[in-house]
This record gives sequence, structure tokens and C-alpha cells, in this order.
Amino acid sequence: MQQNQIKKTKPFLHLDPSKVIQDAEIFQEYPIQTKKCLSQVTKILYILSQGYSTKITKKEATRLFFAVTKLFESNDVVLRRFVYLLISELAKLSEDVIIVTQSLSKDMNSTSAVFRANGLRTLPRIIDQTMIPHLERYIKQAIVDKNPYVASSALIAGHHFYKMSPSLIKKWVNELLSAGSLNSTSSIVQYLSLGLIIRIKSEDKLALTKFVSVMTRRKEKILSPYSHCLIMRFGKQIITPETNPKIKELFFDYCYSCLKYKNEMVILEAAKTICSIPNTPKATIALAVSVLQLFLNSQRAILRFASMKIIADLGKKDPTLISSCNENLEVLAKDKHKTISTLAITTLMKSGSISQIRSLVPELINITFTMDDNLKITIIEALRDLCVQIPAEYPLYINFFSQCLRKRGKFEYKKTVMNALIYVIKMIPDSKELGMKNICEIIEDFEYDQLIVILISFLGEEGSKLPNPERFIKFIYNRLVLDKGFVRSVAVNALSKFVINNPSDPLISKKILFIISQALNDSDDEVRDRATFYSSFFNDFFKSNHLDQNSLFYFQKVECSLDSLESTLLEYKNSLVDSPLDIKALFKRGAEIDEMQKRIILQQQESKSFNINELDKHFKDLGRLYKISDIQPLTEKETEYIVKCVKYLFPNHIIFRFECTNTLKDVVLENVQIRMEKREENEFIAKKTIPIPKLKFNKTKSAFICYEFPSKSFPSGSFTNTLLFESKECDPTTGEIIGESIQDEYQLEDLTITISDYILKTEIPNFNHNWKIMKESKIPKVTQVIQFSSMKNLQDAVGTICDFLGLAPCDGTDVVKSQNSHILLLSGTFLGDSLVLAKLGMKYSKNDGVSIHVVIQSESDLICKAILGSFF
Repeated sequence: MQQNQIKKTKPFLHLDPSKVIQDAEIFQEYPIQTKKCLSQVTKILYILSQGYSTKITKKEATRLFFAVTKLFESNDVVLRRFVYLLISELAKLSEDVIIVTQSLSKDMNSTSAVFRANGLRTLPRIIDQTMIPHLERYIKQAIVDKNPYVASSALIAGHHFYKMSPSLIKKWVNELLSAGSLNSTSSIVQYLSLGLIIRIKSEDKLALTKFVSVMTRRKEKILSPYSHCLIMRFGKQIITPETNPKIKELFFDYCYSCLKYKNEMVILEAAKTICSIPNTPKATIALAVSVLQLFLNSQRAILRFASMKIIADLGKKDPTLISSCNENLEVLAKDKHKTISTLAITTLMKSGSISQIRSLVPELINITFTMDDNLKITIIEALRDLCVQIPAEYPLYINFFSQCLRKRGKFEYKKTVMNALIYVIKMIPDSKELGMKNICEIIEDFEYDQLIVILISFLGEEGSKLPNPERFIKFIYNRLVLDKGFVRSVAVNALSKFVINNPSDPLISKKILFIISQALNDSDDEVRDRATFYSSFFNDFFKSNHLDQNSLFYFQKVECSLDSLESTLLEYKNSLVDSPLDIKALFKRGAEIDEMQKRIILQQQESKSFNINELDKHFKDLGRLYKISDIQPLTEKETEYIVKCVKYLFPNHIIFRFECTNTLKDVVLENVQIRMEKREENEFIAKKTIPIPKLKFNKTKSAFICYEFPSKSFPSGSFTNTLLFESKECDPTTGEIIGESIQDEYQLEDLTITISDYILKTEIPNFNHNWKIMKESKIPKVTQVIQFSSMKNLQDAVGTICDFLGLAPCDGTDVVKSQNSHILLLSGTFLGDSLVLAKLGMKYSKNDGVSIHVVIQSESDLICKAILGSFF
């Protein structure tokens, strides 16, 4: 009984593909047996859909393809439609499929609408771009056909042909306007023709703007809701701050009318369009939000999700715009659909009041209990970001994260929660006591050893700095006794922090030394090695009663990878310098290499056409590469030629790499180079220029200019830039040159060299310790008070100064916690050799703006004065 049921529901379950292909010989029989052939075609389509298309050989597919073409002799409508389906599938696998074009042409001229429509739909799978002109007349006739089935099939073929030959399809505009005119009676034909017209005009912003404007003026003639959505999506692209105000007003009026449309899809698209256009008036957005608010209460989950997604994206830009929806979000936070619930929770954390968040957070454990880990991670990250905005509610965050860590969960989820808990403790100093208490409880019974070691390290680092640090020692000691080898080795490290951070407390020191001495006989090699090192170090400390500052360097956290350390060691080994190896310089140089590697990777991701190793081909003997700048655009994205610049800094040279892209299909550029002219007199001397020999359409290549500057000098200045080239017209399809060369030029944006170009951002750990060492070493320093009356708040001032100087903020001081005063700590390396530290005391008043007391320390007095002088 059960087997019979399976046969009825899955009749092709046990088909033998090779037998099915062999049985295709039935197509050769005459007269054609329609029912048997239809059954056989269905079986072939089934095995191809089940993955047999990857196993069938080209020879078998070709033989099968030509066997199927015999069925064109049958006039059965159903069989013909199945034949077209099979031809479309086999065309990708067979050879010489173009021979079937004659049969398709015959069907396109048939009196049967079904034959014509299916022939047109299949045509793009069979022919290539060289055949389109021969069949263009039939397709254009079909586009204006009165039968919507035929016209829509021709338009679908047009969309496919546009990928093959855009220049040819652009000539169909008159037929497309006729088919997609506002007087058309078929909604699907109107939609497909509008889509193809917009696709053609999308490369010409002015033409697209005019077309969208015409369509929005006669919106009552648009039949299909899909057409409305299409116009809004492309209309959104033409609305920019520079757009004509009349066009903006016309488009917004169109969107307003769509908010009252009878179809929910159009309403949602209109609301999304209004909310996503930059600089939209708040009153306009409020109208869209009020419509979305109605959908939040819908019984249909898809409407709740769509409106919730738009509101969530709007909340990321400005939470105040969606504050009217907070009550709805509280209800949706408990929605049975977990994706909607997640969006509501994360959005409410941005826009909700403190009272709403207080009531929401305790319930999150129950709400998220049945959620997927990915959704839980999204909520955890949103709550982590909230702690910076509302730091006073830190008990809520810490208790929630602690409960999450105690419950069962996968590794990535637990890792995210742990990182969030550590982030809150670091960002909110008042939370350390409560946070450490919870960490002590968590590590007693935690399932992931990889995360336990992080918690133990953090407990040793931060717990040793709190009052009464000995209370945390027993929790780390338990791990030293009970856990695995690599956890025990981390526990030894963590215990050493209590001595390093409390050198004046002999009771703690003796207790730690006793515990570590017990680990000298541990079964694990790593644990014994670490215990031996710390035991020896602390015994020396007890004898001298003093911690050597140079020795303490080994206990600091070093932001440097092992690969970078290896590079610096090899660099030292191959050098001719006889001076001893400086371990501090080693780590500093390693951090520089890490920063350089990040920039190289980032640039290679953004610019696929350039490999950093190409610099060696053009420029040699320039010394060590110190810094790579960010990519700076010198043109708009929509221009004919796109140019970007990257600066490469060497000891006495700076190389400008100009990345050029040609966006004109019918033009080839030759001898492409950049002319740089000084705006004012400076010490830069042009040494070498490398042009681009030839630049074809949609290709990106680089031109170079190398400037030299004197040693012990850090010149600055501005350059005007002009793109010089010879342009030649060419055939856009073949690329063949058809015109003479014309000398031309194109004005680019200016480039400026500032003090930040000589500084590599290098964030150093333990800023205050390094500051103290430099101060005690009587390193040169300069001091100055600077007034910025135009600054509106301290956070803006911090961002501006970091960008202007090119120094890296240290110890989390890039986040301002007080509105009236702040201390910003900055570090970096100047020309790759000299460490620069800066301490900026900042105060804000409404009348005077921001006043800054700047103190800069560096190994060179010239560097200090150069950095300070850049402010003036």
C-alpha cells in the first residue's frame, strides 16, 4: 500500500538516466506518438533537474538535442511547449545548437500565439550577438503585437539580448515606448518595456531623470504595481542634493500618492524610498513612518517584517525619527517570528527610553531562549553598543551577559557574549567590581576552554588593579589545579600580573610566588617553563626590592604579529649595523609592519588591478617603504574618467600612484599621464614620471609620479592635477580603432601633503607607562595651548584632531565620556623611525568652543615642532 502511494506521488523516483536517454529514440519514429513523446520529454527534464546535466557528455547532449528537434513536425501545443523547455536546457550542454534557428524563425511567424511566444522566449538561449540583426525585425514586430503573451515574450528576449549587444538594443527605444506607453492596456507588457527602457537609459543620468519625471507626472496611467516599484527604485538613484528642486518635489509627490496605493507592496516601496533618500525633510519621513506603523500591527507576518526592516534601517540613521513606534516595538519584541522579534529588540535599544530598556533587558533571556544563535548574536551586539550611550545601566548589561554565559550555547555565541561583557567592563570603569565578580563565578563552570583562557587573562590583568586584589587569586588558583595544561599555563601568566601591578604589597607577592613554585613540577612543559621564568624573575625582585622598568617591558601587551616579528629580525640580521638588538624597537617595527600589511590588503581589496610588488619594477633603491596612504578619489564616480590616488612614503621620496579607469565604450586612451603643478613653493622635486601606454574601456591601470624631498625636512603643500591623454575612437564591440588620435586633458581634484602623511598610526599599549619613560629620559617635548572656537563639542574635536595629525588614539580615549573636559592620548611613528606621543587636555565652553593644551614628545625636537606647527 505504501509503495503504491510513493509511486503515485513520485513516479520518477527510480528512473535510470542512461535508459531514459536511450529511450529518446522514440522521437525518431513516424508518425509522432504525442503522448509517448510527451512522457519521454518529461522524464528527460526530470533527470536533468536532478543533476544529470553535470554527468551527460557533450556528444550525448548534442545527439539528444537534434533528436528533440524532430518533434517540431508535431503541431500539438502542449508537446511544443515541452520541446522548447528541453531545448532551453540542452542548449547549454550541446554543440551546433544554432541550426535550430530556422525552426524558431518559423514559429515566430506562426499564427499561433503560443508558438510565437515560446519561440521568442527560447531564442536568447540559442543565438549569439552576431545573429541578432538578422532576427531583429521579427522581435521588434512582436514587441508591438496586440497579444500581451507575444509582446511580453519578445520583451523578455530583449532583456536577455541587452546583455549580449547593448548598442543594438538601444535602437529599439521607439518600439519600447510604444509597447510601454501610458496608454497600454497590459500591465505586464508595460512593466517589462519600462524595465528595458530604464535599463537602456540608466547609463545616461539626464535621460533617466527626464524619463522618470514623465512617468511620475502621469502616474494614474501606470497599471502594474511592479511598474510603480521599478520607477521608485530608479527614481531614488537620481535624487541627490544637486537635483533640481522641481524634480525632487515632483518625485516626492509621486511617492506620497504611492503611500495611498491599494497594493501593500507599492506602499512599502514608497515608504522605503522616502526613508532612504538623503536629506529628506523630517516631516516627510514622519508621514512614511506613520504608514509603516499601521503595518506593524498587521496580522500578516510578511507585512510586519517588511515594515520592521525599513524602520530598523531608519533607526540606524536617526533613532528620533522612529520614537513614535516604540510602543509597537515593545509588542513586536515578543513576536512569535524570531526575525521580527530580533529586529524589534535591536531597534528599540536605539530609539527606546531608559524605562523601556529597563523593562526589556530582563525579559531578553526568555525572549531569546528559542532563538537561533545568529539572531542572539545580533541582539548581544546591539546591547553592547547601547552601553556607551546609557552607561548608568551597566548592572542590567552585566547581569544579562552573565546569565547568557551560564546557559548552554554554541562557541561563537558564547564568544560574542564574553567579548561584550569584557567591552562593558572596559568602557564603564564603575562596572569593574560587578563585572569581575560575575567573571569569577562564570569561570568556575564554563564549557569552552578557549574562552576560559581569555577570561582568566582578563581577570589577572584588570583584577590585579582593583582594591583588595587578593580576593581574585583563589579563582585563578582553582584553574591552575583543576584545568587542562594550556589553561594552567595561562593561569600562571594571570597570577604574575598581581605582582607586576602591586609591587609594593609583599603579602601578595609572597602568596603568588608560593603558588607559582608549586607549578614547577607540573606535568605540562609549557606550565613548567612559565613557572620557572616567573619564579626566577620574582626571586630577583625580592632580593633587590625593585622592579626593573626594562624588564617590565616583557610583561606588556604587544600589538604585533609573529610574522612581523620574524620580518624585523631578518631585517636586523641582514643589516650592516653593529649596534645590539633593541627589543623595544623590534616590537615597534613589528607593529608598523602589521599596520602596513592591513593597508596593503585593504587597497588590494578595493583595487583589484594593482599589486604592491609592481612598485619594485618602476622604482628601485628608494629605501624602506614607511607608509601607504588611504585611497583618495580625484573625480566623481559618474564621470567619463575615474581617477584615484595613493601615496607611498619612503625616507626621502614620495610616490603618487594614480589609478585611472576609462568608462567610455567607444574611446581608447593612449599615453595617459598626470601633470602635477605646485600651488605654492615647496621643497618637493619631481624625479620620475611613468605614464600608461594604453587604457581601454572598463580597464583600470596606474600611472606614477615620484617626488624627492630633503632629509630631515618634512615639506607640505598642495598640487593641482590634470589628466593628459590621447583619445582615439573605436568600435565598442570589436575594440578596433576607427579614428585619429586627439590630444585632450581633464581637470582633477587637488592633492595636499600634510604632516599626517609622514605619520604611521601605531597604537601602543600602556600609554602612560611609555609617556613616563620618555619623560624620565628627557626626550624633547613641546607644549602649546590652541583654541578652536568653531568646534561644537569635544567628540567632534577628537575626530578632527585624529584625522588631521594621523596619530592613533590610545587606551580608548577616542570616546568622550564628559561633555566639558577630556584627555586624548595619541601615538604613532614619524617616518617609520621616531616614536611620537601626544597628550591633549581638552575643555569645552559654549562661548569659546574647544581649547586644547597640547603636549608632544618625540625623539627629535624637529619632529615635535613640525607636528605642533601644523596646527597653525
